[in-house]
Amino acid sequence: MNNERIAKELLKIASLVTGAAFDAAKIQQFRKDFLKLMKNTKVVKNYDQAKEWQKHVGKWSNRFEEYIYRYLIENTLKDMKVDDKIGKREEEYWESRIRSEVWPFTVGFSVPFDADLANDFWTEEQRFDQLQKNLNTWDRSIRGKAQKAWNVLKEFTDWYERLYEKTLDVGEPVVEQMNIEGFDVIMKVPPDSFVNPRDVYQKLKKALSIVKSGAAKYVPKLLKMKVPIVVDLTQKGLDNGGEWKQGKVYVYTTSFYGNDIKGLAHVIAHEFAHALYKHVDSDRWESFISGNYGKLDLRDVLKQYGSQLFLHDNDLIRKRDPMLYLQIGGLYHNPYTKHRFENLLTMDSLRENLDDGGEPVVTVQGKPISGYAGKMPSEAFPEAVGLLVTYGKKALIPDVYNVLTSLL
Repeated sequence: MNNERIAKELLKIASLVTGAAFDAAKIQQFRKDFLKLMKNTKVVKNYDQAKEWQKHVGKWSNRFEEYIYRYLIENTLKDMKVDDKIGKREEEYWESRIRSEVWPFTVGFSVPFDADLANDFWTEEQRFDQLQKNLNTWDRSIRGKAQKAWNVLKEFTDWYERLYEKTLDVGEPVVEQMNIEGFDVIMKVPPDSFVNPRDVYQKLKKALSIVKSGAAKYVPKLLKMKVPIVVDLTQKGLDNGGEWKQGKVYVYTTSFYGNDIKGLAHVIAHEFAHALYKHVDSDRWESFISGNYGKLDLRDVLKQYGSQLFLHDNDLIRKRDPMLYLQIGGLYHNPYTKHRFENLLTMDSLRENLDDGGEPVVTVQGKPISGYAGKMPSEAFPEAVGLLVTYGKKALIPDVYNVLTSLL
């Protein structure tokens, strides 16, 4: 590689038209240019080439961030809402998904090279040697983050194109009945379905296989219940992945976005467990849940994790202290705290809230099951069953597992 070749890469990137209108082809062009730039990890030979390469990566990053955050999120999604193509929940859903998957990539895509710090103590050769030592690790890491970004952008563009290719059709939904993995399934598919029915069937089959296997091992009673599953793709709202109503398990469009098969299995097992709840000693369960609340000092959270960006759904907290992670998650669902915490998503917002006189000590689950389980004991039971069936014994802390299995 030489500087002339890198310069050509820069010209190609600079020629990319970044217009306000969303165009799926531009995402593909960004991806191709990213891959071309990444080829330079194998051929960069010296300090000058590395510095030039770093500059072009920065140029690409600036254009990509502008396109994603300004044109896609700020313009396209909001225009779709104004045009009544989507509702507020769908706008929030896609903005959250795109930001959460793309942000780690955009932050990390910077050549690990302190070119401007070369001096008498750290020569250009030493700086380049430093780059060479870090390059393989960085290459693997950034490619992994990039793949997550491309996946969510592909998912969004597929959904966007399906949405705008379809004309308004007020025809009746097609209703089909079938048996999948031993479960009776009723599928309602509207003419303007947001998701491909064939994909839905394949995902549902895989998810029901997980439910069947997990229930056979941990909750055999679930398989004895002849409860129909209604896959209702006419429901487009994003508040609800599924629900238990009128003696049936309902699963909605939201649950089929993405490729989280275990997440789909968890939704189904969770809703099945509502039918089980009336057949167990609910008083004992509610006494167990209600007797396990404790106190959390939010000042301690800030002291330990205040340098992090997010309070809600923080990966570092999840890895280091899973119990605390679940307790914090519960604050966003508990009816006594959700209205306060739904606006406290970052550490800075929590810090400002406490500075303004917010209560620093809050009540949390002492033996948490999940964030959503913090809503109420009657929801904690299906959450626990759903986690057990889908992920196995390891998904529950021992005390919860022991009490739950003694009831089943």
